[in-house]
Amino acid sequence: MMKLLDKVLIRILAVLAGLSSAVLIGMLIAARISPETIETAFSSIVRSCSAGWILIALSAVVLALAVILLVRLGKHDGRKGNMVEIGNGEAGVIYLSTDTLEAMIRSACARHPEIEACKSKITSGDGINAEVRLTIQPETDIVTLGAAVQKDIADSLHNNAGLQLNNLRIFFEQMRKDA
Repeated sequence: MMKLLDKVLIRILAVLAGLSSAVLIGMLIAARISPETIETAFSSIVRSCSAGWILIALSAVVLALAVILLVRLGKHDGRKGNMVEIGNGEAGVIYLSTDTLEAMIRSACARHPEIEACKSKITSGDGINAEVRLTIQPETDIVTLGAAVQKDIADSLHNNAGLQLNNLRIFFEQMRKDA
């Protein structure tokens, strides 16, 4: 949820920055881009109460959104959505990064020489779920390899982190082409 809000805030900032840039470019074009007319255009906008207030309000909104975004990014620091709770110790909760779990999956896949590439994605919510996408060598027994990889990944995560996977899906996306 937080990533979605951050993306929305970034898009709002980008739109506001684009609008203010368009306004400034429009003013420059209207002023025929001579230094005297630029100075006159800016001073007339600042003197004009309604245009001045619009500029001040727009600047305040952009500044407020930037501050909110920076505060949220500082608090979030990328961990909330990328950590999985694996247990409770005496001093508190123990978390493991999804990057570490994915490294364990890659290590389990590396035990199989038929696998050329391994990409994985860990999600949590209703238990821990893993999605593994493999590129394999030609003439590989896919069913046997799939069962062996599932067992190795499940064993690795259980033995190293004490985790039971809720769902482990293996996808054979590509088969390496021989040269």
